[in-house]
Amino acid sequence: MPRIRRRVNHRLMEALEAATAAAERGTNELRQAAKAMDAVQEQTRLHNDLADAINLAWVNAADAGFELRARLAAQNGDK
Repeated sequence: MPRIRRRVNHRLMEALEAATAAAERGTNELRQAAKAMDAVQEQTRLHNDLADAINLAWVNAADAGFELRARLAAQNGDK
């Protein structure tokens, strides 16, 4: 009986060690995936900030164009 118990304990320990190693590999892979997701999220934030700045520049340019057109119309109407 002790021999069987030792064999079972040995197999159990091997299985636990294999499970632990797999969990550690999985944890490392999850960490790497999380880092990659963080990098993608940062790039997305930068792209969104750039798109917002471009949109604001377009709005400002359109406002300036309308203002210039109104001034020119007022000047031409005064003459």
